Amino acid sequence: MEIVQYEIILSLLILSLLLIAGTKWSRWTFFSFLIITMIFIGQYQQQDWHLYWWINQDWRWFLKGLLIVSGLATWSFIDSKDIHQTLLWLLTLTASFLLIACEHLLAIYLILELQTFSLFVLIARNRNSMLSTEAGLKYFILGAISSALFLLGVSLRYGVGITLQLNHQNLLLAGGLTETLSTGLILMALLFKLTAVPFHMWAPDVYEGATVPIVVLIATVPKISVLSLFIHINVNHDIILWTASLSMIIGTLGAINQTKLKRFVAYSGISHMGFLLFGIALYQQIGLTATYLYLLIYVVMVVITFGLIWISPRRPQLLVETSALIRWNPILGLSWAVLFLSLAGIPPLAGFISKWMVLWMGLQLQYYLLAIIGIVCSMVAGAYYLRVVKFLYFQKNTSYLIWEQILEPENKSSFNLSLWLGIGLFLLTALIIHPTPLVLLCHWSTLSLF
Repeated sequence: MEIVQYEIILSLLILSLLLIAGTKWSRWTFFSFLIITMIFIGQYQQQDWHLYWWINQDWRWFLKGLLIVSGLATWSFIDSKDIHQTLLWLLTLTASFLLIACEHLLAIYLILELQTFSLFVLIARNRNSMLSTEAGLKYFILGAISSALFLLGVSLRYGVGITLQLNHQNLLLAGGLTETLSTGLILMALLFKLTAVPFHMWAPDVYEGATVPIVVLIATVPKISVLSLFIHINVNHDIILWTASLSMIIGTLGAINQTKLKRFVAYSGISHMGFLLFGIALYQQIGLTATYLYLLIYVVMVVITFGLIWISPRRPQLLVETSALIRWNPILGLSWAVLFLSLAGIPPLAGFISKWMVLWMGLQLQYYLLAIIGIVCSMVAGAYYLRVVKFLYFQKNTSYLIWEQILEPENKSSFNLSLWLGIGLFLLTALIIHPTPLVLLCHWSTLSLF
């Protein structure tokens, strides 16, 4: 009951912040909230609180904090903050918090439904776009199928007399045929939510049809909550290892021939899910530490990717539309280059640290084949990320793109979004200098699992 009260209070706090968003006091409220948080943390650090907290509290606290950051970052993308969109956004975020805190499979099903329906309405909300309607329909139909599979798996476990409490079971122990089938059905539904292979087919189409703010929401908030379930239930690591390897391969190969930015990012996200599942499948403290760090950097890179699209003067839809951007806006072109080099895992950027930690932990635990697959996929991905950097610096603009840049009106970037981008780009470039605080934070937050 205390956990549920905490989630409700936190949701009300976020709602109160949203009610004054868009007013002249929004910036002052943001800075006040930031300063109060820093004072609160600084006060307790004098009592060695930073070590005590992460050792003695639940491993979920890190994920909840990451949810707050990613949720507020996605909110800064939304231009027109009407009450309906605010409510749906809040329902999605609240469902994600409850999903992390929940320990009963039937309650998890209901919360997943709340999250799915909220996202479906947000995806299909643009009635003037056929792509948005198509994306919403695909997400609704496939989401309904995955929900049915999850509910069928839960029903089978209940039918054979197995408890539905997560803290009393381990899905690794699937002995009988019925129990094995139910475990497989539950895993299929959760892998769909993660856009992991072989349940990734919907991601590129939905990303392409949804608006940029909704894509940022889909790519961050639900995945954090679903990954917490994989950590909690400790599923069969062989299945997760196969899924991780296939996700890395399919995601890497699928992005090679993409010409649209959203589809490109969708396949890139599938590959990143493979690395995250690899770290979870190790189910050692060092593996989960690497997973937490990778998840943090992944969320930062997703927010920066769509943030750069959102503040770009023409909001590019195609990769080729970034051609010669360095000549039109050197700062924006440099930001794009830093982002793609980090996604490629080029040192000394943060993307290199996250991939290196996951692959190094895999080698330490003697998962040589999967580590080699990850290294090869990173090399292939680096090639096509560098191709995009070539567009930014060396590709000549076509006459069509030049006239498009002259005739179309420029977009105005918001202060809040620019602030989030500045913080994210600083993290990508400066993390290599002193990564110890974040690594220790991830390490302490996993201690309660072991």
